[in-house]
Amino acid sequence: MVDSELVRLSETAVRHSDCCLSLSTTLLNAITLFLDVGDSTGADKLLLSIGSGSGLLEALLLEHWSTANSELYIEGVEVFQPGSSSASQLLNRYLPEPNYSTVKGTWDLSPRAVEATALMFVYPRSPDLVTRYINTFARNGDGILQTVLWLGPKCDWSDFARCFEGIQGWKLRLADSKQTGLVDYEMLAVIHRQV
Repeated sequence: MVDSELVRLSETAVRHSDCCLSLSTTLLNAITLFLDVGDSTGADKLLLSIGSGSGLLEALLLEHWSTANSELYIEGVEVFQPGSSSASQLLNRYLPEPNYSTVKGTWDLSPRAVEATALMFVYPRSPDLVTRYINTFARNGDGILQTVLWLGPKCDWSDFARCFEGIQGWKLRLADSKQTGLVDYEMLAVIHRQV
């Protein structure tokens, strides 16, 4: 059940109380552009957002893609909150139930990741969790994962950059801040599987 109305965005990045990341239509377009690469199979391309929190960014992307006739599809993943009959009631305020799932703890990997063509980490807390996802779904060379997005503060990048180093067959790109529409202290890193 979605209990919050989506905010309206403009091209200018603005902070919202329900999302760590500054949001803009420019950012939604940039994320879409980075995900819409490679061969189109005609099948939905699943973006799994690890640590989706309130689900605001993910719901905005879902809405953005629905109006653009996109093959992209998003699901948010968050840690299950004990004592709740429905974990989505505590954190998720924006994503519809089919677009949201939980894991057992901050150490747990989502089983949905095997079906994802892309992973997204927004203001992640732990480089170890990012590394576990990368090692499991990118370094082994098989699977359908094509893209990993990392969005967060520039000051955190030095802690997370090592997660993306030395992955054979993948290329790291630090996106230009003008292209992403993020505020000055935030950044977007993208790694793509090379064909």
